Amino acid sequence: LPLLDPTRLGGLRRRSLARRLLAELALVGDVAGTDPVTVAAVRLAAGAPLDIDHVVGAARAAHKQGELPLAIRLCEAIAAAERTTELALLLAELLTDIGRNREADSVLHDLHGHDDEERALIAMTRAVNLGIHLDEVDDAVAMLDAAIDELSEGPWAAEVLGLRGVIELMLGRPHEALRRVEPFLDTGSGREFVEAATAAGPALVVIGRCEQAAELAQASLDERMALGDQAMLESAGLHAL
Repeated sequence: LPLLDPTRLGGLRRRSLARRLLAELALVGDVAGTDPVTVAAVRLAAGAPLDIDHVVGAARAAHKQGELPLAIRLCEAIAAAERTTELALLLAELLTDIGRNREADSVLHDLHGHDDEERALIAMTRAVNLGIHLDEVDDAVAMLDAAIDELSEGPWAAEVLGLRGVIELMLGRPHEALRRVEPFLDTGSGREFVEAATAAGPALVVIGRCEQAAELAQASLDERMALGDQAMLESAGLHAL
């Protein structure tokens, strides 16, 4: 993978190397058994056709492996030909992770989801970027409130309400944060519980209910670990902390 990095090799040498690697993979007939990140990186460098489903999977795996520039190159390569909501969300998340926040917001600016899941993820991704990374808290709050009004009652609306509680906590209003998310703490499972706990745990500490905060942190850590990889959901490390 380092040899296929555009900062390491010129375009012609990189493409020549990648085409030789593709030919070798074809000869051994083991492309399917090869690390998907490696295969996608080789195909990208070789100028070979890219399948969107494979690219999304490889980009997520590259993200997990810490290969963020490669994950972004993969997303950008396929986005020119086919822009899906899943791809746009992943690209925006990756751009946010490396501090390209204005670009991340522009990726989602005119995107409209087809269902509650997509609409919630778009609103949360943009709100985190605007409110936490760009310090445009008022815009983030307005975006979340609009999503809450639009979404049907259910787990996705509950998760957006959880993030709204996180924003209240960041604004120094722990009691208001707790009030907003408390209805979702009793479920003990699902993304909405984990999101609610992200706001409620620190809020409970601030107002002096530390034993309850510790119990909630353990339960939310366990649930976050059980959920595994998830788009736009805080890492388990936050609950461990």
